[in-house]
Parts: sequence; structure tokens; C-alpha cells
Amino acid sequence: FLSADRADIPRCVAEAGCNAVVLEMKSEDGSLAYVSALPLAIKEKHSLADPGRNSALRRLNLTPNLYTVACVFFDENEEYLNDICVELASLGFDEILMRGFPTTEPESLSLALAPYPIALSFMLPPTRHLSRSKWDFDFIRYADHIWTNSDLSTYDGLKFPKEDMIVMGKDQNTEFLNWAILD
Repeated sequence: FLSADRADIPRCVAEAGCNAVVLEMKSEDGSLAYVSALPLAIKEKHSLADPGRNSALRRLNLTPNLYTVACVFFDENEEYLNDICVELASLGFDEILMRGFPTTEPESLSLALAPYPIALSFMLPPTRHLSRSKWDFDFIRYADHIWTNSDLSTYDGLKFPKEDMIVMGKDQNTEFLNWAILD
């Protein structure tokens, strides 16, 4: 995860030997790391005023062999959240990663993003575990990836094959590996 405020993102990614970057584009407090045209973002002063920011993000998203992920914290206002994700999709991100506990149905966000060639993913909070509930199955159905900091090789009696998971990193404070479940 990198701050979208950094002008040297391609260099940092290249020096680290990575081929992907996750940028926080909507913080927990609602601040946006891009210039939004949404009236609510402007009214609440969540939108950046930097006129060159969106152009820089578009250039970054066109970087060859770089997979870009826009990290977005959930918002109670489902329409506003969907509109933010559509704006980010139009900036050329490869994936939108929804962070925090969802208060909205994943179907509406998936439908809003349908016209764009973008993956939709969800990051589970550390205390949230998937179950056999209808909501969780809907959640999985609309997700291209599920990111979590728990070992989800099994949960609630269901098993995930190792080839459907990738190691995201090891948390020094726990024995579990960080996983992302891929379709």
C-alpha cells in the first residue's frame, strides 16, 4: 500500500521489484486522493483540488506491466460509494479493493462497475470471517478477489484449494499468513 500523494510511485514499485501497487483513494475519514466531480465530494471538501492529480493517475495506470489497485473504504451512502468507484474505474485502475465492513449489497457496486474492465475485490476486516450465510455467498459471488489477513484454507467446514490463494505477506504479530482468494 502506498500513498497516492507520492509522485515517485513507478520508481518505488520498480525498485521494490513489484508489479502491482495498492493506492488508498478513499480514506476512512472520506478524503479522496483524486479530483472528484461528485457534488457531495465537493460539498464535503473530500475532493482534492490538485488539477494535475487525475492526469498523473491516468499515466500511472497506463504504466506497462503495472497492476494498479484503488483502495476504497466503505461508505454508508451506497450511491455515493458506487459513483466514487465509477470515477476510479474511469481513471484506469485495474482493480477496486473495498476495505472495511460493507454496509451495502455488493450487487449494486458490481452493476455500477459492469461497463468497465475492472476487478472488484473486498478486504475483510481482521475480526470478520466468512460464513455460510446468504450475504457471505453473495459477497463471494460478486468479488473477483477476497483479501484477508486470516488463513482461509478452511472456514466453517469449507475448504479452499491452495492454488486459489496467493500469499500477501506475513504479519509479524500472528502465525497466520495474509491471503487473497482468487476466482
